[in-house]
Amino acid sequence: MKTWLLKILEGIVQYPDDIVIEEKEDERGVLFTVTANKEDIGVLIGRKGEHVNALRVLLRVRGHLEDVKAGLKITE
Repeated sequence: MKTWLLKILEGIVQYPDDIVIEEKEDERGVLFTVTANKEDIGVLIGRKGEHVNALRVLLRVRGHLEDVKAGLKITE
């Protein structure tokens, strides 16, 4: 799922080489923490959080297909 998320994010941002995805798994599911270039943070979050919310929905759907609860956090 991490590779799938990376492909989606690379298509959105201006500096795809700066994307780092950290994956933490616990009893509740998987949390993906995305670190990107400062200039790309606004694009990833979107106006009023629309982009990040859409990414979270996509992750939930993909996680449902794999029987995993997935979350997303974006940091600088």
